[in-house]
Amino acid sequence: MAMVHIYDGNSSTRLGIDNSVANGADARSEDRIRKPVKTFSEMRHALDDLLAANTSVDRLLIETHGSPGTIGIGCQAINYTMVDTWFGNRGYERLFPSGARIVFNGCNVGEGPDGWRFLEAFGSAFLKLNGGQVTAWTSAGFSSPFNGHVVHLWGDARGLILAPGGTITERLEA
Repeated sequence: MAMVHIYDGNSSTRLGIDNSVANGADARSEDRIRKPVKTFSEMRHALDDLLAANTSVDRLLIETHGSPGTIGIGCQAINYTMVDTWFGNRGYERLFPSGARIVFNGCNVGEGPDGWRFLEAFGSAFLKLNGGQVTAWTSAGFSSPFNGHVVHLWGDARGLILAPGGTITERLEA
C-alpha cells in the first residue's frame, strides 16, 4: 500500500517569499509517491496513472490552495458542485482499500456548510467502494520554513467516515 501526495506544483511568490504549495511539499522527506500537478487535468492524469498501475492507496494527501468547499491548483478551482464532473465515474474508488484516508491540506477547504458538502462529494466519488475517511482543515495555514510542513495554528480538522457503499457513518470535528 502507498501514500500518495498530490500537490499544486505551480510557483507562487508574494513579497519576494516563495509561498507555493510545491515549496513546502518538496521540502518533505516522508516516503510517498509524489505527484506535483499544475492543473486539474494533470491531477486526473496522475490518478489515471495510479489506476493503470493498479496502485493501492491507503493514504492520499492532497495539498492545494483552498477556500470553504473549494480546492485550487494554479488559477483553477473546483468546488463541491464540480467534484463529480471532474472525478466521478472514472474508477478512482478502486484505488482505495478499506480504511483508506484522504486528507486535504489546504486553507479552509473544510470550513462551513460548503466544506461539509465538499467532503461529502469527494468521499462519495473516491471512497464509495470500500469506505474510509476524508478530512480537511477549517483554517488557513502556512508552510513552515524549517520542515516544509503546512501548519494550522487555529481552526480544526473535520472529516467524514464512510462505510463500504459510500454511506456516511460519522461526522468528525476536532
